[in-house]
Amino acid sequence: MSFNYKTPNGIIFIEGNVVSFKPEEGDKSEIKIQSNISASVLIGDFPMYVVVGCDDGNVISIEFPSCSQTVITRNQLAKVKSISAFPDTHRYLTLTVDDQGSVLVYDHLYNKKVIYSPPLPSQIISVEYFYPLCVMLLSYADGRSFVWSLDTGSLLSTLQYSVPQDRIKSTIVYQTI
Repeated sequence: MSFNYKTPNGIIFIEGNVVSFKPEEGDKSEIKIQSNISASVLIGDFPMYVVVGCDDGNVISIEFPSCSQTVITRNQLAKVKSISAFPDTHRYLTLTVDDQGSVLVYDHLYNKKVIYSPPLPSQIISVEYFYPLCVMLLSYADGRSFVWSLDTGSLLSTLQYSVPQDRIKSTIVYQTI
């Protein structure tokens, strides 16, 4: 897969297992990843990060323009299926979903895992983020739903999904098609 991101400082190209940064002025820099990249997302303003998910389950955060790297997972996940950014209220958080349905929320500004939910027997169908409550609703194909707090990183409850009230803003961060 290939991805391109235009930033105020230059252009970021991703192809196969190589992440390249071509600044407005100066030399191009390249970072080679061990496995092919299956998903990526650009987050933040300053600092800015490209987060890449790989076929081998690794997730790597690359800060730009410095090109410093942080390995978020080391073979903890299956092949990364999706990496999504949260709305601006949590602009440095990403949501990663792998082929087996594991869910990882990571804070790139503070370099810490916020939430990790291992795979369940049922397929994950959506992840919704509710603001200003700062909670996530993970919904599964078998009808189960789990509510997680982004503030504490803990599981709040299991419930059957109901339509939220109008005063609560919801953003779908991940959904199977």
